[in-house]
Amino acid sequence: MIDPVFSVLFLTAVVCPIAAIVYLLKPVRRSTQAHVMAIACAVAGPMAFVLYAGPVLFVSNDGAMEIYVLTPERNAHHFTEELAALSKRYGMEPHLAQMPEPHGTTYFVMDASGYRLNIWSTNMPLSAQENADECGHYSEPHSDPGQYVLRVSKMMPFGTKQAIREMTSQIGTDLASMGYEVRTTPVTCSPLSKIRALH
Repeated sequence: MIDPVFSVLFLTAVVCPIAAIVYLLKPVRRSTQAHVMAIACAVAGPMAFVLYAGPVLFVSNDGAMEIYVLTPERNAHHFTEELAALSKRYGMEPHLAQMPEPHGTTYFVMDASGYRLNIWSTNMPLSAQENADECGHYSEPHSDPGQYVLRVSKMMPFGTKQAIREMTSQIGTDLASMGYEVRTTPVTCSPLSKIRALH
């Protein structure tokens, strides 16, 4: 699906500087105010695009770290909200999304960016081929309602691998203090997957 805002801002970022250069190079005497306005337009277009699209364009997976979070049943639907609140404490701007799935589960996504780092989290995907005795019986792939993957990446050119390690450690500590089980490797599925399975 095409993001119309992204498309418009991309065109603005390309057209505004070109139009300003053409305007300024024409051998016509203009006021200082006209020159300032042309330069402002040339700068504003690319800046608006970078501010909107930066979290997508400048996230680098070089040195990215992942942790896995198992949620208690009572907190499962609130994990991304609590993670978003944590990211705000870290000085980031979070964005949340969710989508109901046919099996009664919900797919949650949280993305938060600062000037150095990006935090992205979503439910662990399950293929429906897992052992039904362990994970519950599902006829189609779905998201695990009780296990999330959380990735910390750097924002180019400011983030560093050291900053990624420190942020990942901080998030893990904070989530553990809130009652979540934080792991460096995932489990096949969370206990909640079997509980939420349709019978």
